[in-house]
Amino acid sequence: PKALFFYDHLLTLSAEVSNIWRNIFSRPSLWFLLNRYLPFFGNVAIMAVSFTKFITSDEVNTLNFLLVQCAAIEYCY
Repeated sequence: PKALFFYDHLLTLSAEVSNIWRNIFSRPSLWFLLNRYLPFFGNVAIMAVSFTKFITSDEVNTLNFLLVQCAAIEYCY
């Protein structure tokens, strides 16, 4: 699932640059960028932490669950 998430970001990057980055400080652009990249960087952080020995797999699962909940809240509101 995470690979698909990153693949989707790569596929739509050209459309994002042409449509969003032209007027980056508009309210819709800021909401789009926040909604798009907050979960992205959260997933990167969880993947980085999951490859270290400093955290157990149960803690990684808890962090991943919390990230999914935060992303679901963003999409609902």
